[in-house]
Amino acid sequence: MNLKEYTEKYLHYCHDQKRLDNKTLKAYTIEAKTKSSFTSTVSTAYWLIITAVFLSMTLSTNEWSQTIYIWPVAGILFPAVLALVKYFDKN
Repeated sequence: MNLKEYTEKYLHYCHDQKRLDNKTLKAYTIEAKTKSSFTSTVSTAYWLIITAVFLSMTLSTNEWSQTIYIWPVAGILFPAVLALVKYFDKN
């Protein structure tokens, strides 16, 4: 590799690092941390509610084979819940 190729590769690397550094810095702003904290709170509440529903339905009906379907449904709905949280968090 000659000096010109090395210099070009180094400049591309520096440019990519600068772009990555800007993204990284944006992730550590107060706004980003607040949004992340809110999303984390909603996620925790969601799974606690799902667990409570599962346990209450299972223990009251004793139908373990039927109530087990709560988990895949909750897992499929979870991204939709997060999308709604992000949508309303922006507005």
